[in-house]
Amino acid sequence: MPDDVRELYDEAALVVGLSRRAGAALARASLERLLKGLDVDAPPKASLDEYIARVSGRVSSPLLMMLTPVRHIGNKALHGADDSDEIVALYLGDVEDGIVEILFEAINSVVDELIARPRVARELYERLPQAIRDDAERKAAKARS
Repeated sequence: MPDDVRELYDEAALVVGLSRRAGAALARASLERLLKGLDVDAPPKASLDEYIARVSGRVSSPLLMMLTPVRHIGNKALHGADDSDEIVALYLGDVEDGIVEILFEAINSVVDELIARPRVARELYERLPQAIRDDAERKAAKARS
């Protein structure tokens, strides 16, 4: 996880026990910072909703479904829960419902899918002899055409 994202993420994890509202808002902010850092071609004033849409082809469907609740709960927690829907009411309620963990799991999954796994795969692939890599790339190019 990039350091600037880790800072917000750690703060969210630290405060969530004291204030779910603050934890959700900071989790949302860390997700936005993460996606912004991963999408340098996004419009300068892109919203988190736009970043989520832009990452849709790069992450698994289950992960994509987890990102919108992070945005939604974080927005509602930050901007007021007067018109809360069921998921926000559950999150902000007194009953431990597991939603807190899901918010952080979604952020961790983005890091895993878009940063960690590609890095590990690249490092492993680069250990192959060049002739093997060339052959694999030639076959992949042929299959794409």
